[in-house]
Amino acid sequence: MFIRATAAILMASVLAGCVSDGGPSRETLGAVTGVVAGAAIGSAFGEGSGKAAAIAGGAILGGFAGSYIGKSLDDDARARHDAAWQDAMYDGRTTSWSAANGRSRGTINVGKEDVSRKYHQNGVPEVRLCRDYVSEIVVDGRNERMKGRACRGEDGFWHPTEHG
Repeated sequence: MFIRATAAILMASVLAGCVSDGGPSRETLGAVTGVVAGAAIGSAFGEGSGKAAAIAGGAILGGFAGSYIGKSLDDDARARHDAAWQDAMYDGRTTSWSAANGRSRGTINVGKEDVSRKYHQNGVPEVRLCRDYVSEIVVDGRNERMKGRACRGEDGFWHPTEHG
């Protein structure tokens, strides 16, 4: 029940963000990404009702952090962050970036590449290369830190995921 309610609220938030100009705002995208990442991180803690509370708490904190980052990063900063993030994921090395206007900068630290196997209902395994990462962003002197996991997609790009 809790998961259904959370999913409904999340979907309503996404749709509300799309109404104004035909697409979600940076703030909405940041919040949604933060909610998913926060819930995934929260799911690693607790059991039973404690686990549900950890998921909810992680989702709330992740949503706030993601919303702030999404709202604060301009197009140049977002493009530089995204390019540095992809570079870090490909190379497996810490990568730094900074915006042209000097208002924001960051560092992406990545873990070792590992193989993740997910089995489909028909029993066919899906094998993907994955990495854990920590993205540290400073916007106008305010620090934000987000942890996550990403896997390399069939398109060759790395994509954040809530599970390996």
